[in-house]
Amino acid sequence: MTSLATTAIELLLEAPFYAHLLGGLCRTFSTEKTKTMALAAGEGYFQLYLNPDFWEQGGEERKVRLKHNLVHLVFRHPVEAGSFADRFLYDLAADLVVNQFLSEKERWPGAVTVEQFAGLGLQRGGSTHSYYEQLAAAGDSKELQALRARAGEVFEEHAWWSAFAEASSDGGQEVVRMN
Repeated sequence: MTSLATTAIELLLEAPFYAHLLGGLCRTFSTEKTKTMALAAGEGYFQLYLNPDFWEQGGEERKVRLKHNLVHLVFRHPVEAGSFADRFLYDLAADLVVNQFLSEKERWPGAVTVEQFAGLGLQRGGSTHSYYEQLAAAGDSKELQALRARAGEVFEEHAWWSAFAEASSDGGQEVVRMN
C-alpha cells in the first residue's frame, strides 16, 4: 500500500529509529486480524498486522499507533506478556510505560497515561513490572473497573501477543529476531 511507504519515509526523516524497526518487521494487511494494527509472532519473526481500512483513512493516527507498537517491541512487551497472570493488568502496565515515551500529540485520544492513575500512587518512570505490581495491589479500584469494562477496545492491539508464548517452547523468548 502506497500510504505505508509514505509513512515509512516520513518516519525515516522524522524518527530514523522507528523507521529502522519498521523495516525489520514483516507487514501484512488484514481486515480480520485487527481494527487498526497489531504485533504478532510469526514463525521466528515479528509480524505487524495492518488493517487496510484503517490505514487508508490516512491521518496522523496511523503514525501515532505505529510508533506506539514499535515502542512495545523495543521493550519486548509482546514477548513478556505470557509471563504475567493477569493479562489486563499487564496490558495496562505496558501501555503506561509506552505512553510515557510518546508526547501528548503522539498518543491517540483515550490512550492510558500514568496521570490517570495518580490516585493509585503510580508515578512516571516506572517499569512494566513495577506498574503491574502496583496495579495488582490496587485490587478492584474504580479506575481499574472502568478500564476493565473497555479492555477489549483499549487493548485490541495487544490481542495477538499470546502468540509469542505459543510460538516456542521457551515462552516466546526465541521469537525476537527481526528480518
